[in-house]
Amino acid sequence: MAQPQILSASYSVTYDTSAEYVVTVVAGATTTANYLATQSALCPNQRFVLSGHSKGALVVHGTYYPLKCSEAKVLAILVFADPSCNNDSPWPVNSPSMDLTPRDGSTSSQNIASFCNTGDVFC
Repeated sequence: MAQPQILSASYSVTYDTSAEYVVTVVAGATTTANYLATQSALCPNQRFVLSGHSKGALVVHGTYYPLKCSEAKVLAILVFADPSCNNDSPWPVNSPSMDLTPRDGSTSSQNIASFCNTGDVFC
């Protein structure tokens, strides 16, 4: 039996990276949600892995999906230097299970990995 073909692609969300962390994060999250909704309409079987670094991690936290794009489409989230990792911010994925020490190994039940260097004051 032939194995299903798996294709992958990446997309970089363009958002304002200035030192303002409210309006620009909301705008980035909205852009991300719109992109996911568009892709979901074009390719209904498509799944996503979301990733962000620092402010990009905040954008991932703030991404809420339109009705046509469910959180079940998100397979995993990978963030680096996430300023919100310790404040119970929501994640746009079904049944989030966060690994705060992914360098130590993960279990198959964890769908979020958050990398933070020791001593990083922001995460």
